[in-house]
Amino acid sequence: SEDNEYYDLDVAEISPRDWQELQDYINEAIRKDAPVHFHYVKGSDYPDPEYRKFETVRIVEIEGLDEQPCGTPHLNHTGEIGSFVLLDWEHRSKSTRCVRMFSSTPLHASPSSASATPWRAPSTC
Repeated sequence: SEDNEYYDLDVAEISPRDWQELQDYINEAIRKDAPVHFHYVKGSDYPDPEYRKFETVRIVEIEGLDEQPCGTPHLNHTGEIGSFVLLDWEHRSKSTRCVRMFSSTPLHASPSSASATPWRAPSTC
């Protein structure tokens, strides 16, 4: 079955060029097969005040591409995503667009994780 995910982006507009650049960037990350690493920091030491209320914050690093706090399941390397296509977007508020995407593997589900289950996004964001 198809697995769709969606993300909210804090942007006012998504141009056709931005759309293509985003899709190209993600497909290049998949081709790089970058490893995903995890480490933990004290919430009180994390620079964003929103995370200081937590005892620990899990940091997810996609080697050479991104690093940020996240508590959801993740793949072990970007090549596990397989194929990737941006499907569409819609305006949700003054400055947020919702982007839906398809990948042959759920983007945050680790195939080796017993707790990870396939997830399908709702038909609207």
